[in-house]
Amino acid sequence: MKEITNVTSDGVHYIDEAGNPQFIDFVTCLQNYIKRLEKSHGSDITDEDRAFWQEAKYVGVRVTFREPPIIEFYTEPRIYFEFPIKDDLYKVASMIKKAGWRTNDGD
Repeated sequence: MKEITNVTSDGVHYIDEAGNPQFIDFVTCLQNYIKRLEKSHGSDITDEDRAFWQEAKYVGVRVTFREPPIIEFYTEPRIYFEFPIKDDLYKVASMIKKAGWRTNDGD
């Protein structure tokens, strides 16, 4: 099981299933999120849309309606972390917000 060890303004440090230290870069997550939105919205995207998405700084999504709840980052491929309870997920989401980034609510 993956375990988050630190959240900084640059990203998330974690230990993967094999016990190796890994890193998720928030700038890359944001770029992946914007590419996904551009692809799904096609030619209807304006410069204002892109500026809004850039400023929103979304790096992942919180999925709290499932058990166990998860945070999934906009990595390629996607990386997610399971939490035993929602309070633990919200603690990590709060750390991400304090670092200057945001997570979306899952749908």
